[in-house]
Amino acid sequence: MQRPSASSRPRHRERISLLRMQRVKEWHAAQRGGHAVEKGVWEGVLTLWVVAWIGWIPATAFEAYWAFPVCMLGMFAPGFYVAWRASAHDKRRLRCDWLDLVTTFS
Repeated sequence: MQRPSASSRPRHRERISLLRMQRVKEWHAAQRGGHAVEKGVWEGVLTLWVVAWIGWIPATAFEAYWAFPVCMLGMFAPGFYVAWRASAHDKRRLRCDWLDLVTTFS
């Protein structure tokens, strides 16, 4: 069975692998400060993602069950951010040059 093309699948439905996240980080590094705010937001999203994954350990150890939903939201932060960027890009509200690095099939 043939995979659907990247243009036929909704961009906001795709999983984001570590490789794809790394591609975006490398794209930002290659821009040499041309997109400083965008790079800062992406690094913030990745920091939130890492903190959420690590946060499970103390949340479980200290029985802080209120932190579990917060960790879950943080774990999905890169996907939410890319979905928001893809939606804004498709509506022509915000240009996203790195979107194809995340949404293309690898």
